[in-house]
Amino acid sequence: PTILLSMAPSKAVNFEKVTKCIFSVVQRLLVPSSKPVSQREFQFLFQDVFSLTNARPKSLSRELHTALKQFATDHMQSVSKTLAEDGSDTFLKAYRDSFVEHYECCTHISSAFSHLDNEVRSWRDSAVTFGRPQHHELPVFDLFMQHWNMYVFETLKDRVVAACLTELKRHRDGQAANLFVVHGVLESLIKMASHAASPAAAYIEAFESQCLADTLSYYEVESQHIFSTMDVSSCMVHILKRLEEEARRDRESLPLISLQKVRARCEEVLIVDNCERLVAEFKGYIDRLQVEDLKHTHQLLKRPGLLQPLVGIFSDHIVATGQSKLDALDKPFQAAPFADCVIALYQQYHHLVVNAFDSDALFSEALDKSCEAIVNRRPTPTTRCVAAELLAKVCDATLKKSSKGLTDDEIEARLSEFISVFQYIHDKDVFQKFYSKQLAKRLIHGASVSEEAERYMISRLKDKCGFEYTAKLQRMFNDVRLSSDINSAFSASLGQSLRLGFNVLVLQTGSWPLAASTSTTLTLPHGMAAAIESFTLFYNQKHTGRRLTWLYYLSNGDIKAKIGKRSFEFSATTYQMAVLLLFNDQDHMTTAEVLAATGMSQRDVDRTLHSLVTCHLLKPAEPEAYDKTVSLAPETRFNLNLKYNSKKKKVKISAAVTKETAAESSQTHKAVNDDRKMFLQAVTVRVMKMRKNMSYNILIKEVIDMSSSRFKPTIPNIKKCIEDLIDKGYMQRLEDDRSQLVYIA
Repeated sequence: PTILLSMAPSKAVNFEKVTKCIFSVVQRLLVPSSKPVSQREFQFLFQDVFSLTNARPKSLSRELHTALKQFATDHMQSVSKTLAEDGSDTFLKAYRDSFVEHYECCTHISSAFSHLDNEVRSWRDSAVTFGRPQHHELPVFDLFMQHWNMYVFETLKDRVVAACLTELKRHRDGQAANLFVVHGVLESLIKMASHAASPAAAYIEAFESQCLADTLSYYEVESQHIFSTMDVSSCMVHILKRLEEEARRDRESLPLISLQKVRARCEEVLIVDNCERLVAEFKGYIDRLQVEDLKHTHQLLKRPGLLQPLVGIFSDHIVATGQSKLDALDKPFQAAPFADCVIALYQQYHHLVVNAFDSDALFSEALDKSCEAIVNRRPTPTTRCVAAELLAKVCDATLKKSSKGLTDDEIEARLSEFISVFQYIHDKDVFQKFYSKQLAKRLIHGASVSEEAERYMISRLKDKCGFEYTAKLQRMFNDVRLSSDINSAFSASLGQSLRLGFNVLVLQTGSWPLAASTSTTLTLPHGMAAAIESFTLFYNQKHTGRRLTWLYYLSNGDIKAKIGKRSFEFSATTYQMAVLLLFNDQDHMTTAEVLAATGMSQRDVDRTLHSLVTCHLLKPAEPEAYDKTVSLAPETRFNLNLKYNSKKKKVKISAAVTKETAAESSQTHKAVNDDRKMFLQAVTVRVMKMRKNMSYNILIKEVIDMSSSRFKPTIPNIKKCIEDLIDKGYMQRLEDDRSQLVYIA
């Protein structure tokens, strides 16, 4: 209500008469069933309080405060007596309703006594300022709350607390209970102590400690009962249900400060005390892949310190299962079965981590470490790990045009699966070496299933290993694109002077894993030789300081032929073309004559002649003596098959199978080891150049950390690189401390 009050100095007042009027109105405010207080009466109440606190010649504030305390005492004792006489089942509700009414009325009374509250605060402030004895008088609202605590709650405490605990137990037993009333009563224990330094202290002492003890004993009995009458799987379902019920019950009945404490007691009895039983059953659930039971176990033990045993069991199970499945594969490992086995293993347990363990970081990490151990497994310490090489081969098979039956989306999905395996490989540099060799063959022979698929794979590798890892692969694509422009310019410069179609790929030596030494000398037929000479002249005019090396073993072309009355178009390698063109002038030749005419090596002549016999273009003069598994004798004669026939007009002559041999694979691994040596030396110099002075052991640790994204270097190899760099003068040991290394600029 709006109160208009004159602030003129007050005259002397009759204390007894005024306080009688004041307490008459206050009594009616505290007892809602009595005659309501009108706005005018409330205004007079405010004025009476003001007149006493501002009385002349002396303020009567202290006398009013003392009288108010006595009034509050008498009223609270009356309320306590009334509640104590209530012997019905609705006692708890009556207590709660009485406090709610009391709390609301005290709010109104406090506003009417605002001038007295100002006086009380001034007493405290002056005591602090002038060093007087501390006053402990309370504002009006706090005074009435304190007296409720002293004369109502303390008198009925045992009965109130027992009634609240009884209601909670009834609800736990599945019986009807008024949690709303319980919540109101317990909140009142905190509100009535709002004036105290720790308002919740009375609640904690009177109720919470007993509630926690009752909770502990209640669930101890229930825990013993369920584990003695149910299997562990059923117990977990029951515990999860009980925890959910308890959490909902606590939210509806208890103050916030007790929620975590009660839940902790429940978990202590139902989960922590039975942890060993749950862990003991976990291995069986993993072996049988019982997702629901695994999910329940994880939900129950997802607490600090309880999950570690489960993570260890999970990790050991994956490693054992993976090794068992790999041991069941044919030896030596084939690329596709190996990759499919690892992918299936990863997907199976990744699905388990997501669905049973809610993508828990600990289980995800365990899955990663387990797959890493499986993929990089070495039967013996000296055995080479084949995972990187096999994964590169299966990627090559997927990205080749020969991988039929897969849509673009399916190819991308398959490549994503390979990347999930790739991330676990230690020897990423080995994968890079084999992958780049196979990519080179696909690009040169136009055998890629699509450029989009190739670029998608490179982008995924870049995401995992960074730009530097895929830089050479990107440059290979750039060379193919630039070669198209070079061929267009070459064709434009010649016009129609060339009598044959001619297309060249100009590849940077540093970007492509191609060995020039693999090629042999080859005496080309006149038309082909003229085209090469023209292109070499054209390129040298455009680019000074560059030298072209022709790799005939990677070249191919189309050649037209008329055999008998039919015309054919053969797609052949350069070696096959060179040999076939020799039969323009004669129908038969010996191995020695082919060697002399082409200048090829014996090995290349053998492979080429065998491939032409296989496709029936040539026939050995003595079929019974012909053996394609051995090197051809110089006198072995081959005749052109003048009766050659084919249903197709355009025929691709199959080249001799050139699968990578064990020797070539070993050569690739040797190249990787050489690269590693140079990489370790470069990293070591980079670290020393930045730090200038380092401990020997710290340098080794830094080199390991910087190399781990490409491969896992061994400490002996790092030590050897350090010694080599010391010998080369890049660094030296300190004379007075041999464990310290100093960089030499």
